[in-house]
Amino acid sequence: MDLLIEVLNTALLSLELSLATGFLEKPASMRLSFREFGLSIGLKAAERLLSLIESNSEVYTLAKSLTGYKWIAEKIEGFWLNPSSMKSSSWWAHKDISMVMLATSLMPDEFLGVY
Repeated sequence: MDLLIEVLNTALLSLELSLATGFLEKPASMRLSFREFGLSIGLKAAERLLSLIESNSEVYTLAKSLTGYKWIAEKIEGFWLNPSSMKSSSWWAHKDISMVMLATSLMPDEFLGVY
């Protein structure tokens, strides 16, 4: 459990520091879609984590904090679903992985299931 708390704390800090760089406002040529979709998937996974843990735990509190950033996932998806963003060289250079990550981000329940 300590490792999960450390990962969630680090994720929250990294997210806040990344937002301070304004990465969401940069043009497609300066962004990597597959990395951003990884963030989107992680934010959606935080929501799923809430249903698996007790509401009075530190893990729950951290996961709940991350879910407050769900708007970022929506902004990332909207940006990369724009046809002009998909025309960028950064999209085409990593098209295969970007498409897989986009699909996972759009349909996370198909990939984040617990078996």
